[in-house]
Amino acid sequence: MDDVLASVWGVVDLSPQEALDEAQDFLMRQGYSVAYRTSTTLTVERHVADNATGQESIFKLIVMALPQSGGGVRLKVRGNDRQAVRDHQAAWLEWSETLPKRETEQPEAAATMESVTRESVGQEAPRHTTAADNDVPQRRYCRNCGNELSPEDLFCQNCGTPVHKAATVPTPEADVPVPHPPPQPGTAAAFPQQAAGTQRSWPRRHPLLTGCLGLVCLVVGLVVLVFVLAFLFPGADPGVGETYTGKNYGVLASDPDAHAGAKVTICGEVFTRVDTYTDTEEQVTQMFADIDSAEYNTVVRTGLNGMKNIHMDDYVKVSGTVNGAFSGSNAMGGDIEAVDIQADSVEKISGAEARRCDAEA
Repeated sequence: MDDVLASVWGVVDLSPQEALDEAQDFLMRQGYSVAYRTSTTLTVERHVADNATGQESIFKLIVMALPQSGGGVRLKVRGNDRQAVRDHQAAWLEWSETLPKRETEQPEAAATMESVTRESVGQEAPRHTTAADNDVPQRRYCRNCGNELSPEDLFCQNCGTPVHKAATVPTPEADVPVPHPPPQPGTAAAFPQQAAGTQRSWPRRHPLLTGCLGLVCLVVGLVVLVFVLAFLFPGADPGVGETYTGKNYGVLASDPDAHAGAKVTICGEVFTRVDTYTDTEEQVTQMFADIDSAEYNTVVRTGLNGMKNIHMDDYVKVSGTVNGAFSGSNAMGGDIEAVDIQADSVEKISGAEARRCDAEA
């Protein structure tokens, strides 16, 4: 199955149009022709004829120039011409190295900053956070590469790791243990006396009655415990009962297997063709659940003819159940993991509807 085939490391110091001009020149030298172009995407094709059957195959690549908040763009390449990208890796690498890159500040990782802070404190007692400290914005750093994150970042601008998985705030005070609250006066001290008094009085009344009441209390306690557990954990499957949409999809994408069985309603953009498998009686495609950033790769499965009117680049609304995680490899030989959904319905919608769908979910 297809996936993002390649991406240029770092932030390219060009405008989207300039970056796409560079990509167009390179791909035309590779034998592709331009199919269409937008302000941030370039679609190219190459046609290959099969002499044996007389049929013609069309292979497509889509170059995306994603504008960055600090200027420049990130370049990603997706499509179905996996083998050609793999066969010409050296040419792709040489081209990517010719592109100008933005110089970004690389602060130390959060763990390093914590250790330096502790050394500078020395033997002084930890300083507790004050109200004045709360007025100062906390600086966030990517746990994966140490890059500083701005408040509006959804992904690390250096390595692309989602912020909800990688953000960390260096706070040396976080390691100071919190003492247990002191016992309330008149409570802990009273219990031994009360217990001792009860122990002396019951035997004088009736030893058999003491044992019966103890057994009844034990049974009642077990029944109450069973009901509490049944209420807190209604099903054995941890995913059952949860529903995921565009607003909390990042939680699902971070560990799909942990949410197998959960319900999901998500909109996205299809970036592969719809494949039909008669042996398993299913149709399968892939989409990006995060349309603007081309992230959250998601595998969508239906029964036969469940996506007969769906094609590459369509926007869709998918409702179904999480199967778990799909694992595979991309054209560059790297490992990929995607959310795997068994869809009850796949509805074709417009791009505006897809973005509004996730925003209003």
